Order: sequence, then structure tokens, then C-alpha cells
Amino acid sequence: MRRSTKCVASSAAVALLVSLSACGTDIRVETPGQANGPMVTIGVPADEPGMSWYHDGSYAGFSIDVATQVAKTMGYSSKQIVFRSVEAGQRGQMLADGQVDMVLGAYPRPTDGKAVVVDDVAYTDPYLVTGEAALMRAGEERPDTLRGRVACVTEGSVAARTLAEDASGVKLERRSSFQQCMSSLLAGVSDVVAAPEPVALGLRQQTGDHYVDVVDESWHQVAFGIGVRPDQTMLVDSLNSAIALMVKDGSWQDGIDALHAQVGFDADMSANPPVQP
Repeated sequence: MRRSTKCVASSAAVALLVSLSACGTDIRVETPGQANGPMVTIGVPADEPGMSWYHDGSYAGFSIDVATQVAKTMGYSSKQIVFRSVEAGQRGQMLADGQVDMVLGAYPRPTDGKAVVVDDVAYTDPYLVTGEAALMRAGEERPDTLRGRVACVTEGSVAARTLAEDASGVKLERRSSFQQCMSSLLAGVSDVVAAPEPVALGLRQQTGDHYVDVVDESWHQVAFGIGVRPDQTMLVDSLNSAIALMVKDGSWQDGIDALHAQVGFDADMSANPPVQP
């Protein structure tokens, strides 16, 4: 068992280095603190409490746990991992420019269960599948439809895409962060905030359940995955292996348990873990 784990880590690290260098963009080499060797820069959201949240000078959440574990499987120490804030709509450009080596975040769930390319980002198999949720001001009646309502979404998000395509009559207010959307909701500018369920639960906890309610938890499914440039197919395979190893060694479940303890999120175990070891 131990030998197979080392083999996964070794092959994944080689795949990352070969894939990046073959495409003309090497991982930035920096030497802050006591870090030795190449750095890996990972683009993550900064506004998703419970999943990927920047607070008091550091990132925390389930996506951060996944990113850290995957990077370590690929041979990087904690001192070699750099997190950088990336908005959903910026992922493809920042990967293409070499500002980040990989990104984490939500993308439309593939109907065939396979990895997809969205907005110039090739995604791994999901490390979490969940539903979209809607937040409303506390005490307001739950709507039967979003027709005529103003829904606040973040730029480049799955909700921005799916609501524009699927919800006839909904008016979209696009903001750069979930915190801006929550301010819009509380000010009465928007009627709902659309977010993946664990993020919505984290936003409710952050804002206070006497101010907002999570009123819908199943209107659309989204996947959380790791994204790289579309030409890095070998790297996608290696990342999938690293995610599968998390499921096998129990660290994926540990992360889900921590997410439940933090924001009250219950993963649908009929759809999770989506990657099998």
C-alpha cells in the first residue's frame, strides 16, 4: 500500500513538471522562507466561506484542503505551495498567462461524468458534486419561480451561466464577489443570491441566519474540480489520480466531515465521492 502511494506521488510530480515545461511555461521558482525547489501557484476563490475563504492572512476551506493534499501528493511541501485569489471569469486567462499553474472552483457538472473544457480551462473529474442554492432575506416568502426576480450572481460563475440559459424572466445582477452579492441582497437591490450549497450555507453563517435563509438546495447541480490549460491532458490524469488517492486514504471524507462541522453541509453520498479510487 505504501509503495503504491509513493508511485502515485512520483508519477504525478513528473507529469506536472513535464506538462508545464513542454508547453513553454515553467513553474515559478522562488525561495521565500525555507522553501527549497520549485513553487506551485494555485488559483482559488477568496470569497467562499467553508470552501475557499481568505481571512486573517490565510486561505481555508474544503477546496484549500483538497489543493494542499493534491499538491503534496505531487511532491510539493507546504512551503512550496502559493495560493492566489482568482475570480471564476479569470481562470482561463490567468492559466494562459502563467500567473497560476492550476485553479480550483465550481464548473458545470458534466452530464457524461467525464472531464470538460469550459472557458479555456480543462477540468479534472469533480472532487465534490453539489446543488446550487438560493439565499433570501430572512422571513420573506419562498418564491415558486425566479421569473421577474433579481438574482445576484458572481461573474463567470456556474449560476451566471445556467440562470441566463435556463431561467426565463430572471434578471441577473453580476458582482465580482459573493460578499458584494450579500450586500446587494440585504440592501434590497437583489431578491436572491445564487451560490453552490456549501458556499450558501457558509454565507448564511457569516451573515447570520436572522438576516438570511437558504431557501433552495437542489435547482441545479455543479461540480468542484481542478482546472489546468486545455493542452495539459497528462496533468489532468495525474490530478485525477491524486484526488482518487484522497478518497482512498480517507482524507476526502475528513474534509467533508470538517465542512459539515463548520457550515452544516451534508454531502449527497449518492453522488459523492464522485472520483473512485
